[in-house]
Amino acid sequence: MEPYTSTEYTDMLLTLGAAGGNAAEGVRMYAGQYPNRRQPSRPTYLSVERRLREYGSLNARAVNRGRPHGEQVLDAEEDILDAIADDPSTSTH
Repeated sequence: MEPYTSTEYTDMLLTLGAAGGNAAEGVRMYAGQYPNRRQPSRPTYLSVERRLREYGSLNARAVNRGRPHGEQVLDAEEDILDAIADDPSTSTH
């Protein structure tokens, strides 16, 4: 699913504020004000608020996303080989 737009995130926070920080009420208010948009869940509301407080951004953190590079791949390969050496009956499938 596509991430929410900046406008959608902003409107979530505005309705959360108008609801006095009550996420369930914020969700209801959002649904009433924006009936033609996809509707976020209560956990989404809480996640958006937490991300803004903790990271200063509404965007999800992109830590360790995508294909690992360089040393991460080598470390993973070494871990796999060590596990197989410790227990040769370990399957790689």
